[in-house]
Amino acid sequence: MDYFPEIEKVRRKLRPIPTGNQDQYMIGTVETLNGDVGEDGRRCGEVVLSLLIPDEDELIKARTSLNSTDYEKAVSAHEKGRSYVKIRGQLTRGVRISRIDNPEGFTLVEDDN
Repeated sequence: MDYFPEIEKVRRKLRPIPTGNQDQYMIGTVETLNGDVGEDGRRCGEVVLSLLIPDEDELIKARTSLNSTDYEKAVSAHEKGRSYVKIRGQLTRGVRISRIDNPEGFTLVEDDN
C-alpha cells in the first residue's frame, strides 16, 4: 500500500502552504459577513469565502476585508444563496482558515443560463 498520498493530505492540513506574494484570481461563495458600519454610513469589513482552488480536494475557507462597494456585492451574493464571486488577491494559506491580502476586482459571477 502506498502511504504517500495520505501523508500528503495530512501534511496539507497541518502546515500552511505558502503561495508566495503573487496575486491570483479565485472563485468561491460568500459564507459569512462580519462587517461594521463605517464613517460613511455604509458597511465594510471582513467576509469569509469558501474558495474553489484547482488541485484541492476540499473548499478552502479564507477571510478578507472589503471596502463598502465590494461589501455590498458580497451581501448581494450571500442573499442569493450559492452565487459565485470572483476576487483577485494574495492567498496566504492557514491551517484552519486562510487569508486574502490586497483584495481587488471583487465581482459576482453572473450565470449565463
